[in-house]
Amino acid sequence: MVNSYSYRLLRSYSIEATGHQVAAHTLDNVYRVPKSLTAVGTGLPAYFLRVSKSAIVNTKQVYSLTKTLTGNLIAFHHSPKQLYASRRYYRQLKISLEQKGLL
Repeated sequence: MVNSYSYRLLRSYSIEATGHQVAAHTLDNVYRVPKSLTAVGTGLPAYFLRVSKSAIVNTKQVYSLTKTLTGNLIAFHHSPKQLYASRRYYRQLKISLEQKGLL
């Protein structure tokens, strides 16, 4: 049985940490998460990937991955929100998206 906390995490397109606060972003809301980003990441399905020190994304919600002069920009389906993937995590994200046919 999936509780409402887990359900919100699975519906999220990104989970971000700012300072000591972690938030899950869905299409219609932002939810506070009472765990650290590392703890949240260990309990998520494999289609959630770490993309930076402070962010995890749901690869099923990724619309595009673009290399720009300022970084590697991630855009999401049906959302104006964008995130940057760090160089450390870019390769793993790109390979994952290519395997799923999303790039």
